[in-house]
Amino acid sequence: MTRNSMFLTVMLMTIVTVTGLRAEWTPTSGPVSSTVTSIVRQNGTFYASTTGGGIYRSYDAGENWYKADAGLPNLFVDVLAGNSTMLIAGTAGSGLYVSHDGGESWYLTAPELAQNYVVSLAASDQYILAGLGNALYLSRDGALTWNKVTQIPENATPLSLAIRDELMIAGTTAGVYITSDRGETWVLSNNGLASIFTGSVYISPAGIFAGTASGIYRSTNQGSSWSRVSSGLPSTFVNTLSGSGDTLYAGTTSAGIYRSVNGGQNWTAVSQQIYYKEIRSIFADGALLFAGTAGGGLYKSVNAGIAWGLSSKGLNYYSTRFVKTAGEYVYAAVDGGAGLYRSSDKGNEWQFMSSGLVSQELNDLLAAHDGLYLATGYGLYYSSDNGQNWTERGSGLTDPDVRTVTEKDGILFAGTFSGGIYKSTNRGLNWSSSSAGLSWFNVRSFAVKGDLIFAGTEAGVYMSSNNGETWLFRNSGIQGSFIMNMAVLNGALYAAPFGSGIYKSTNDGQTWVSADAGIDNEYIEELTVVEQNLFAGTFGSGVYRSTDFGATWVNISEGLSDGYVFGIAADDSLLYASTSFGGVYRRALNGVLTGVDQEAAVPEGFVLEQNYPNPFNPSTVIRYHLPEMTEVRVDIYSASGELIATPVNQIEPAGQKEIVFDGSGLSSGVYYYKISAGKITQVKKMMLIK
Repeated sequence: MTRNSMFLTVMLMTIVTVTGLRAEWTPTSGPVSSTVTSIVRQNGTFYASTTGGGIYRSYDAGENWYKADAGLPNLFVDVLAGNSTMLIAGTAGSGLYVSHDGGESWYLTAPELAQNYVVSLAASDQYILAGLGNALYLSRDGALTWNKVTQIPENATPLSLAIRDELMIAGTTAGVYITSDRGETWVLSNNGLASIFTGSVYISPAGIFAGTASGIYRSTNQGSSWSRVSSGLPSTFVNTLSGSGDTLYAGTTSAGIYRSVNGGQNWTAVSQQIYYKEIRSIFADGALLFAGTAGGGLYKSVNAGIAWGLSSKGLNYYSTRFVKTAGEYVYAAVDGGAGLYRSSDKGNEWQFMSSGLVSQELNDLLAAHDGLYLATGYGLYYSSDNGQNWTERGSGLTDPDVRTVTEKDGILFAGTFSGGIYKSTNRGLNWSSSSAGLSWFNVRSFAVKGDLIFAGTEAGVYMSSNNGETWLFRNSGIQGSFIMNMAVLNGALYAAPFGSGIYKSTNDGQTWVSADAGIDNEYIEELTVVEQNLFAGTFGSGVYRSTDFGATWVNISEGLSDGYVFGIAADDSLLYASTSFGGVYRRALNGVLTGVDQEAAVPEGFVLEQNYPNPFNPSTVIRYHLPEMTEVRVDIYSASGELIATPVNQIEPAGQKEIVFDGSGLSSGVYYYKISAGKITQVKKMMLIK
């Protein structure tokens, strides 16, 4: 055995024995994933463009996706194309961008077109076509220069493009244009088309295909004439056409994907397992298929569409306002008016659950014994069927902007944006003001402790001992006033004023003391209690956990690609976190709760955390905690066992430590960091993705 192979064996044994019990956060499938506009493969790597999320790439055929849009000023990428040497991205309002290094960097091409919306692209090694809102452009020199196709009128928007050898096709709002002479001459070819509005074109061995407002048409004579080939297709618009060999696939606006194995003569549905039926893009190679949906992320099939599975890990980018659990279900609210979603399988699949809601501006969810109560920007809503349907219960709410809702002794309490507190004694059918004693009326949080109810407001903490009849100010000792979240654990009360950390009171709010030792971010978005553990979601630093009632906190963000955590919840086996850009994440509870110590074999007080972020580019933070003064050495190794760097080699005092490792000069791949502290040695794995 060589020295390097022996080193790797020891590394792997250390990782299994020391860190194998430490679960990491992994993304769920949503709740709302990307709208995937294009899927491209180049040199074995897959690339996906999204509207609002930029460009992602996958090295493992869609199992995991990583950002690949450094240099793009506009993350609304409506179309992506590629050839053997380059990728080209069309943005919504910022023109065309090119990458020659697999998405590592992007630069603007055709500056004269920089303010344009790019709606279609096609690329071969000889030609690139770019369809803008009012013109078609052609490049014959690898996107260095562009020529406007003047034979296509400006009122004919090029919606779709296709290239095969010297044959180029443009599907436009005015019909199909075709050239076979290097783009010198374009001919309008609409003979036989019942509808000239052409949203998709594709060139296959069986001919040229065009998806129009009246179905799919085929031409076997390079566009001289067309015949309708839509048997089996529903009456829906065809967004995209693709194929492999003699098999064709059509992605529709509302009916999913259809397949034809006989040149388009007959079509059969092959997307029953895809929940989102608006298909924006399809990639096909033999039995391998990818389908990009509108709002549902990316799906993958390895058997020509017989079965599908989500392939969106890493593609989520929608901000998730909160995550809650109730019984067998997980609920998540998505910002930007995207609504409420529910999962019945711990986040593997999500369903839209906003039927009956006037507003999709969702603020809080209460799971009560008789159903669900949802606080929205336009009132309070109730569901008796686990979120399938909602009815308004807001009579008497003079301020309909409800920010939070809770229950005490059968009484519902609603905190509003500017109207203070309301309460209902008949399950929300009628509400009355309950704000006597409040000096500020923007209410963001509640906590119930025995006979007492506490309200977190813009001015601080208030307490009521008579079910909201009167409120007393209870903010002494808190540095900060806007109380975003509150929690109760083991008889103590916890409050998180925005920008001022966490405070604790053991005398019902009469006095407060700071309780956030170990948290390096004072902006706390969420406080959640799970059994005897406190969890805090922060604005930029991920998730922290306290197992000693707030005395100390440890960051447990390993695996999170997004450190902005707005909500935390738990069910019987998993912990969930809602994030700003990554959707909902989850991790096993048995790795984070008191009594299931993932560092049980390590002396008490010593902690080596997973680097964050991970994967990283180009730098990452490595944190560790020393229980006593000792000699410390931290080494960075490559996957082959080569020593890359030794950022720490000195005697250090007890306490929390942090180093920043810069991998700018390294290539993408797996690396290891090893810490030796006294008699303790631990190793963890990290990944650099450029």
